[in-house]
Amino acid sequence: MTLPALADQTNLFVRVLPQKGVTYAACTNVWRIKTDKNATLLTMTGPDPKLPIPYKTYFGKIFKWNAGTVNLALVDHFKVRVEEKESGQVAFFNTVGKTLEKEIVDQLIYDDHLGIELSVLAVGPQGAETGLSSVFSYTICQDQPIPKFPNDNDKIDPALPVTITWEPSLWQEPGEQYLVTILSNGIPVNGFNNTPTMSTSMLLPAGTLGNGKNYTLIIKNSGSCVGLDPWTVLFSTIAGANNNPPATPKKDLSIQLSAFRNELDPADPFSFENADYTLGFEVLDPDGNKVEVVDGNGITVSELLVDSENAVLGMFAKDQPVGKYTLKLKMQAISDPPVYYPFDQPRFSVILNGQTVINEHIITINPFDPIYDEWKVNFQFTDITLDHK
Repeated sequence: MTLPALADQTNLFVRVLPQKGVTYAACTNVWRIKTDKNATLLTMTGPDPKLPIPYKTYFGKIFKWNAGTVNLALVDHFKVRVEEKESGQVAFFNTVGKTLEKEIVDQLIYDDHLGIELSVLAVGPQGAETGLSSVFSYTICQDQPIPKFPNDNDKIDPALPVTITWEPSLWQEPGEQYLVTILSNGIPVNGFNNTPTMSTSMLLPAGTLGNGKNYTLIIKNSGSCVGLDPWTVLFSTIAGANNNPPATPKKDLSIQLSAFRNELDPADPFSFENADYTLGFEVLDPDGNKVEVVDGNGITVSELLVDSENAVLGMFAKDQPVGKYTLKLKMQAISDPPVYYPFDQPRFSVILNGQTVINEHIITINPFDPIYDEWKVNFQFTDITLDHK
């Protein structure tokens, strides 16, 4: 027999009576059963918590676990719990079926300066849950700058000066610097061995490099973690090469913003519906200028009304220079009463040019700390980076 979902530490007394027709025999044997969510637990396996996560990582992370002491035959799906250490915000992510991993692509989770804690539990077909696994605690480190020019396989003329450029780190504290190194066969070039600067460019004087050679360019954020490897660029020198960066190409910009709020479940007598809400937004280009985006009908758009479980808006801008764009999202309005359904939390996703940038960011509620309470009118979400390329 299958028991329904019961509260933890519930005591049950079970007796089995033989039956013949409509007559039951007596039975003096009674079994005592006590529910204990911690009787069986899953085990987190990766990634290794010793490995730092870059601040606002664009690519997300895949978190894994194994069955531990849980009987997987009794499992319907898993639920991953993520807590941001600085803000205390907690989000839950469900898997589809019994897959033993969950990819979380959400810059707004990886922006906590103190890091995140992650654990997982199993959910049965009737909704019963195990306890949470032991916690994996991850450090969020200042992101490394990304080189712009020269780039991999570029060629420069060593007889002419060239300006090295890079994208700034998204997290850098006052007084911290960028450290520039150029290697030739693993040996630093004179004057370019962790050479510091607070700028996002550095002049490479004419004659510094030899002709017809290969070099490695490394740019680091001085405040980042030792375990977070910097980006590297492999370039070469040749007489007569163009030392100017290539012209910035242009491409059509396509952004899809989708959002969810649960609807009333007629089959659940305890279900209630989350309030409608409106997300306001604006898009900024790499220079900080506002980009006008339009929907499929060519009408300028700046908000998304979320009044169902599948609110979707596609927005477009033609011939935009490639580079790092910024999506600013704000909780523009919440219908009255501002009901928040905690068992299937409101959330949103962002797709850029067909690539997922934010995958179901959980909108969290925290009425005791207005700084981190996302479920309030005029809450400004952390800037979302869009790598248009």
